[in-house]
Amino acid sequence: MIVGITGRTGSGKTAAAKVFESYGAYMIDADKLGHKALLKTGTAYNEVVEAFGPGILAPDGEIYRKVLGRIVFSDAAKLTLLNRITHKHIARYIAEEISDAAFSPIKYKNAVLDAVLLYESGVYRFCNAVIAVVSGADKRRERIIARDGLCTEAANRRISIQEENNIDASKLADFLLENDGSYEDFIDQTKKLAEALFG
Repeated sequence: MIVGITGRTGSGKTAAAKVFESYGAYMIDADKLGHKALLKTGTAYNEVVEAFGPGILAPDGEIYRKVLGRIVFSDAAKLTLLNRITHKHIARYIAEEISDAAFSPIKYKNAVLDAVLLYESGVYRFCNAVIAVVSGADKRRERIIARDGLCTEAANRRISIQEENNIDASKLADFLLENDGSYEDFIDQTKKLAEALFG
């Protein structure tokens, strides 16, 4: 079984995905695969540099993700452009990861796919079940500031642009996990769902 977990930035989707991984699922992190695609050796590198220019490059020629992040999280159109370029590459990497999981010596029975843009990229099609992690903007802002060291203004801008660009996964997912209470309660309800899905 492949379980997709999605949610807006700061919702807690990665914490939920790690719970599923602790139940023996093979972890596929779409964000890490996106980083892989942006490397000089990655399949999206040339397209992204062509689209955003040499100003996004570090001295070693790699894409400086913080610079690229500042650009796309201040302009919804540029975020849309980056996503349009990278989605197909990330989807290809995910397909390879699923194959690796199935044919690894461990022969994983289950996998968990952690992806912010699960629906937007089309990779929800790989999943047998989709979980949306939902949390209010205030809680997400607190987590983003603590996690990324952003100021309140930058965190608000990131939340706003993501809400402009992202599909509301809570209306499409098979299951919802609410994360506005304590961390312990959230992990407890996630464990119960993992046990129900993985038998």
